[in-house]
Amino acid sequence: QVLYDNDVTWYDDNATDGVTIDDPQKITAVEELIARIPQDVNSLTLENRAVVDEALAAYQALPTSWRTAVNAELTDRLNAARTVMDALVLQEKIDALISDIAALPAEADITLEQEGTIQALLTRYNALSDEAKQSVTNAARLTAAAAKLDELKAQAVVGQINTIDPAAPDKEAV
Repeated sequence: QVLYDNDVTWYDDNATDGVTIDDPQKITAVEELIARIPQDVNSLTLENRAVVDEALAAYQALPTSWRTAVNAELTDRLNAARTVMDALVLQEKIDALISDIAALPAEADITLEQEGTIQALLTRYNALSDEAKQSVTNAARLTAAAAKLDELKAQAVVGQINTIDPAAPDKEAV
């Protein structure tokens, strides 16, 4: 499986020092896979992901020294397709996060039972780059839900303390 992540470093244990290509049919096969990617990479959708994944995996499987033998225009198309696909996958993650945040109850209706959901949403949000976070249009709703959750947890602790020591300060004092 190919991961779309610009931080991934691809390693190739099959790299050779020379540029002798023992099996030129492998180059041709990779070029044929890349050629299946639409020329207008800006028209790509997530439906094209399998085609891009397959071509990228085949290209990455080539020994590093062989990659220069792949048609330069096709290599450029593959690189551009990967960039577009990275953006599409990121947007899909952002859209799903926005939808999941929107499904949270109103701030006044947050309960301790939503802690797992809110924490999971915060984890997903915090995993985004600062630039991507700006695209989460309802991030304030998530922040408010997290703050409400923190308030409820503090109130629960005060309630436990008051149960143990009735002389302890009440929740308004905390």
